[in-house]
Amino acid sequence: MNWMLCFVLLHSLLIANAEALSTIHFSQEKVILEVWQRASFELILSEPLVNGTILTFIYDEQGKTSVHQETKFIDNLLDLTIPANVTGAFNFTVKCLGKAGHLNLELNSTSHEIIRLSAVFMIIEIIYSRAVNTINDVFGWVYVIAWSASSYPQIVENYQRKSVIGLSFDYTLINSIGFSAYSLYNVGMLWIPAVIEDYQNLHQRDINPVQINDVCFALHGLLCCYILIIQCFIYERGNQKLSWMVVGLSVVMCLYCLVLAVLTACDVFGLSWFTCFLYISYVKILVTLIKYAPQALLNYRRKSTNGFNIYGIIGDMIGGIFSILQLFLLAYNNDAWNSLFGDFTKFALGIISFLYDILFMVQHYILYRNMLPLDQRPQQDQSTVDKMDDTNEEETHDDHDDLSPLIV
Repeated sequence: MNWMLCFVLLHSLLIANAEALSTIHFSQEKVILEVWQRASFELILSEPLVNGTILTFIYDEQGKTSVHQETKFIDNLLDLTIPANVTGAFNFTVKCLGKAGHLNLELNSTSHEIIRLSAVFMIIEIIYSRAVNTINDVFGWVYVIAWSASSYPQIVENYQRKSVIGLSFDYTLINSIGFSAYSLYNVGMLWIPAVIEDYQNLHQRDINPVQINDVCFALHGLLCCYILIIQCFIYERGNQKLSWMVVGLSVVMCLYCLVLAVLTACDVFGLSWFTCFLYISYVKILVTLIKYAPQALLNYRRKSTNGFNIYGIIGDMIGGIFSILQLFLLAYNNDAWNSLFGDFTKFALGIISFLYDILFMVQHYILYRNMLPLDQRPQQDQSTVDKMDDTNEEETHDDHDDLSPLIV
């Protein structure tokens, strides 16, 4: 009987303690403010505290945490006193200083009644101008639309000609593998719970960088790649075929992704699903570096760009220009010029793609302008060459005749 009474008392005590625990959170997870702007926010307490407490604001500037020290981005916030037996929202005001940047606002308290306090934060992004921020968003949509639209001219031209002669099969295959890896990464980051959970565990202070427009762009690009592959099977293709080098490289990339997935599923090397999908996305980087080379080589061998639609390249170039412009605007508005090289991969890939686009423009409009492929040029071209050779031989004989009297 005594032990049952002790159990009931212990159970009641645990319930009472559990009910005394409280959580607190910011009214917003992320805010964007202009320099010198003042804005009010709230801290919301879920349950009243038995004992009052004092909350201290912590400033995390790119991993550099400071307590009770001035930050270069906002006026130092006063400690917030939460009295006992009070719940609800507590207001505080943020006044930005004259410097743009990124700040994580966190909390500290000695109270044991507030749980999971280390996971509470608010991201404050301070910019120079909302107008520039709007322009930056517009540029982002422009390059996404331009890149998406750049896939259609080639598909339409193949349909109209009922032929894929002039389109590199190697480029089509490599590009489809790249978009497959990129789509898998984006879908995983947005919709697969295991990947999302692993990302949140590794980056507790960061918001998921993948949004729905990223997934739509990747899946749209993958669909266009598959349409091109189908066209390569059903339309006239002449003597074009895949090279063994590209086939071998494609097999290696596919095996790389498969091995990563198996190692992660079998919990080998402690790979998380987020790390697995991140490594798979690197395939897209490799593909972007090399995918245009087969098409440029095919144009060079045929001495023509006939069959390869240049409007897709123009769309790709427009997208690349606006992508790079967005990087510069973002760096200026956030006073983060190191971000240009902090995301060096994106910057470098944009430059490389831009250089390829220039090469294709030179091939189409200068080197092989309005020129048919070598195997489709009329025979009179060769006759013209033969006549030029005969003319040169006759001139040579005439020169010998003129010199003969001198020799005698």
